[in-house]
Amino acid sequence: MNAPLKRSHDDSSDKDGSVAGLTGATQNIDERRRTELRLAEQARLLDLSFDAIFVRDAENRITYWSKGAESAYGFSREEALGRDPHKLLCTEFPEPFERIYEALLRDGRWVGELIHTRKDGARVVDSTRWALDRDAEGRPSSILETNTDITERKRAEESRFRLAAIVESSEDAIVSKDLNGVITTWNAGAERLFGYTAQEAIGQPVTMLIPTDHLDEEPFVLSRIRRGERAERYETVRRRKDGKLIDVSLTVSPIVDAHGRIIGASKIVRNITARKKAEATLRRNEALFSTLVEQAPTGVYVVDSQFRLQQVNALALPAFENVNQHIGRDFSEVMHILWGPDVGGEIVRIFRHTLETGEAYVSPRFTEFRHDLDEERSYEWQIQRITLPDGENGIVCYFQDVTEQVSSERALRDAKAAAEAANSSKDRFLAILSHELRTPLTPVLMTAAALEHDPDLRRDVREDLAMIRRNIELETKLIDDLLDLNRIINGKLQLSLEAVDLKESVSQVCDICRSQINERHICLETELDPAVSHVTADPARFQQVLWNVLKNAIKFTPENGTIRISAKLLSRELCELRVSDSGVGIPADVLPRIFNAFEQGNARVTREFGGLGLGLAISKALMELHRGSIRAESSGTGQGSTFIIEIPVAEAPSADPLATLPSQDGKPRQLRLLLVEDHADTSRTLARLLRNAGFSVLTASDLASATAIVAQEPIDLLISDLGLPDGSGYELMNALRTKRSVPGIAMSGYGMEEDVRRSRDAGFSEHLVKPINLEDLLSAIRRVAGSRALAANVKQS
Repeated sequence: MNAPLKRSHDDSSDKDGSVAGLTGATQNIDERRRTELRLAEQARLLDLSFDAIFVRDAENRITYWSKGAESAYGFSREEALGRDPHKLLCTEFPEPFERIYEALLRDGRWVGELIHTRKDGARVVDSTRWALDRDAEGRPSSILETNTDITERKRAEESRFRLAAIVESSEDAIVSKDLNGVITTWNAGAERLFGYTAQEAIGQPVTMLIPTDHLDEEPFVLSRIRRGERAERYETVRRRKDGKLIDVSLTVSPIVDAHGRIIGASKIVRNITARKKAEATLRRNEALFSTLVEQAPTGVYVVDSQFRLQQVNALALPAFENVNQHIGRDFSEVMHILWGPDVGGEIVRIFRHTLETGEAYVSPRFTEFRHDLDEERSYEWQIQRITLPDGENGIVCYFQDVTEQVSSERALRDAKAAAEAANSSKDRFLAILSHELRTPLTPVLMTAAALEHDPDLRRDVREDLAMIRRNIELETKLIDDLLDLNRIINGKLQLSLEAVDLKESVSQVCDICRSQINERHICLETELDPAVSHVTADPARFQQVLWNVLKNAIKFTPENGTIRISAKLLSRELCELRVSDSGVGIPADVLPRIFNAFEQGNARVTREFGGLGLGLAISKALMELHRGSIRAESSGTGQGSTFIIEIPVAEAPSADPLATLPSQDGKPRQLRLLLVEDHADTSRTLARLLRNAGFSVLTASDLASATAIVAQEPIDLLISDLGLPDGSGYELMNALRTKRSVPGIAMSGYGMEEDVRRSRDAGFSEHLVKPINLEDLLSAIRRVAGSRALAANVKQS
């Protein structure tokens, strides 16, 4: 309880009874009278305040009680004077009184909030201000307390908080917008209904939710809002973020500011899609009731308002053949006979709920034990509340016995699972076969490609080496085509689309084919419209299509022939790339089949030119995945052919600053590579060729030795086989990334989409499939290094 203030007493008096003493007494009386008048005037002024004001003395007794206090608390001045105010008003303090009193003594004032109880028992919240008065000797003598009733304001604040909580927890979407139709608030219900987060929606025009054919609704609603009218519970259609249209009921109300001006609108949106569907179904059922029961293609029966089985059609009769006198019988009894007390009781509960509420029920496929048949049966069923001919509500149930279908589907699922397991085994077998075929080819291909250009070898030897290289590349291409065809058939071929430089892609494909073009003395012409800069493509797969088409042109073009590559814009969204040759042409009867798998026109073409006839089929599938197309034109045999590729254009990406690897003196330094390969021939050949290309190369044959090198040597780039004797390249890359940021190139005989994705996920920038051509590896190093200084160290092969 509060400590009373100490009183001070001045009991001095003039004891001699002299005239001087009498004069002093008279003066004291006059002074007291003036003080009383001044205090009375001050009290009169205080009584003018609407606030509750009172004063308590050193003993914590009320010495002044204003009219505002009388009005605020219901206690008259006579009832209040001399009372402890805090007992009188049952004061509730926000903190212990001792702390408040200490602050008052220290600062001479205290401001806070109190709860007081009126005479009639009502509790009021006051904003209070205490002021401490001291006597001439500095001792506390009285406290002036001024209280302002803020009960309504606090209630308003609580109402606002409560309203905000209600809005946020509402199952309905509650949205507000300004008079321009811009969304200003967005609750959790709106997120659930429309799929947009508040961050995505606020600040956007509300028309993003309105289908095109309903856009005229928004101006109409806003015009009503501006007039202060409500648009209450009108039904329409709105669009979710995923594009799905939903039926909704809207109530739109004006929002006014403190001055009564309309500043926007609040909108309550309720999803009535299910209701609309149920209503549509119900209307159809009511219109066709008489024919639905007897002529429906499914079993139909009706339960009336008294919960009796009223009508059963011919298709439904077999389900009730073991129930005597089922028509007119209590539906609960019928269900218990068919399904027993547990399942039958649950069905009865669902029927009663629909009869009482009108909520339709669609059962999931239902398989349970039929007591009357002593076996399991499966059904699909749904129920609706309908109005029967007598005007009473009833239930109609539509059902089908799907026991045989369920059994067939179970067998089909088992067969599908077995087929998928077999298909998965086949895919894995192809991947392993590919790996085993590719791995030993890598050192042979790289050695042959390097020696082919060795000037110290005789020309006939270099020609033999070129023949070896071409045939290894052909075998690799056949393996790739078979794997790609398998991916396409199984729908597992996925693209990673980006903006691709068309000129660079064409140039790279031409460079890859340059040796064959030169060998056959073919004139290659290119004419690329400068307006065509970039296309939307998967870089590797787009180059594969270009390579297939160009290789096809080279194959069928005789020596000293001509191949022409051109590109132009067809529209703002599409460009056309043409590859024309002066070759053997395509007969008219073959042209429609040219993109079929294993199709090369005739046996003579297959014998003369080789191949499996998969390249163009794969190219067609790849272009369709690019949302483009490929087709062929030819005037006939000996007239050459033209392949036309159409592909979406893309805006050129902003150029990224090139990375550099400066040494301590600021000059570019030699790139240090760590080559990890357990196949000895491949490791030896690769290391030699990379050193010849200007790189510093460290080698390791397993995970342990590679990890040891990484711990001791600075590495700029990792080139690693994925299958290592004591672990994997994935583990090596993960270990390396924990120490420093080093890019990596993965090498593997496995080239399925899952293998490439797994390499990317592990942190490798590139995934090269064996056998690896040196130029392909050097190109990958250039891309990963990303620096002109580093690229300058890479010799052209």
